[in-house]
Amino acid sequence: MNEKVLYKFPLLRHGFDYTFLIYLLVAILLGLSAWYVLKRSRLDINRKNVLAMFLGFLAFIALGVAGLKWISVLKLQPVVLYTTKLVTPYGSAPYIQIQDFGIKLERKSSLLYPDVYRDSARYLMISEKQGKTHVLSEGDYQIDSIYAALSRLVE
Repeated sequence: MNEKVLYKFPLLRHGFDYTFLIYLLVAILLGLSAWYVLKRSRLDINRKNVLAMFLGFLAFIALGVAGLKWISVLKLQPVVLYTTKLVTPYGSAPYIQIQDFGIKLERKSSLLYPDVYRDSARYLMISEKQGKTHVLSEGDYQIDSIYAALSRLVE
């Protein structure tokens, strides 16, 4: 059965993120630096090994962050509202299975002054009756538009 697409909300940031390339380049440079320290450095053996291990550890962290960035780019997909269901990067949810939805403001307070908020973000939280939750960030999607369209469809 072909369902009609009522609304399609694209990503605000378009797919590829250049920070992936930056982290990958940093990982390669750190790996080459560790190799250079091991093979060509004139340091004594203990300092050479510790420095190469430290640089290799930093390269491994940068490579892990680059991998997570790549997975994030691949996972994010447009949000589509059909006549009977909602499709997000977390899967599909029929409207009759949606229990609750709303926009949540997440604030981070300062360490020195707990009453002062230094950062905030808004999320659209969609809860299904089975317990599954779809969380959409305002940095990735137009959550106000999605909320308005979803409130018209889910009654």
